[in-house]
Amino acid sequence: MLDRTVVFSRAVWKFWGSRQMVIPDLATSAGRFVEAVERGNAVCRRYFPHYTLYMVGIRLREEHRPHYEVSCIRPDAKGWAYGCEFEPMMDDGVYSRDHLQSFKNDIYDIGLDLRGSYYRFGGLMKGYIRRALGDAVVYRHLAMKRAADPSMILNRNVVFCCP
Repeated sequence: MLDRTVVFSRAVWKFWGSRQMVIPDLATSAGRFVEAVERGNAVCRRYFPHYTLYMVGIRLREEHRPHYEVSCIRPDAKGWAYGCEFEPMMDDGVYSRDHLQSFKNDIYDIGLDLRGSYYRFGGLMKGYIRRALGDAVVYRHLAMKRAADPSMILNRNVVFCCP
């Protein structure tokens, strides 16, 4: 593979993830990537009998740096950026939301410990959301969140600070 490949297909994700899907992911520097993957493997083994890893290395180009802002790529990355998705294979198992959330939290704790980042809008990405999407989008999202969850109990401190 010479460049990253992205598959945006609900059918593919539904097939691999069934009705329950959770794919936490981490992005780290080259020096911390192996440790992140090894520690993530240990977490996966604690929670699930089978899982897969999807790892990617992306050669960075300075002229594309603005496009990397809300991706897995750390702002201080130079030359190459690395990421890994930890994807449980649910098979016929049914897992509680608490079990899945605990799994994700343990993966994300690795990212915090290694000063990594997360793909998409994970907890550590919240600092980028306002810069990337602007105040209007953030306040509109916050209004919807408060309407659905006035006490800000669900996913507390993930994107917004508590009131």
